[in-house]
Amino acid sequence: EIIAYGRATFAPRPPDDAQLAEAVALIDELGPMGEYVSHPHTLAHCRDFWYPGTFDRGMFDPLKKEPGPDLVDRLNARARHLIESHTPVPLSDAQLAELDRLEAVWQRRQGGA
Repeated sequence: EIIAYGRATFAPRPPDDAQLAEAVALIDELGPMGEYVSHPHTLAHCRDFWYPGTFDRGMFDPLKKEPGPDLVDRLNARARHLIESHTPVPLSDAQLAELDRLEAVWQRRQGGA
């Protein structure tokens, strides 16, 4: 998640002419005190930004009775999900042969078979 955050933060996002024209038209339509939240443009683009899936960016409320899972619990749940849903890509015959070769070299260095 931290790597995804870094990629999203530093990814170049220069708006093109069409995006700028759309934004200016929206500002002209609604004005400076307009209500942008329920506008279809906002709905269409609200997911354009990256949001964390594990780290909580909400306000901390010390008076909240049931704060919910902490970061460690969320990370453990995410790790369990990844382990349970992962389907490894099978290795090719050449890759398996190379692993066997490397294992044989290691065994010889260890004084084994």
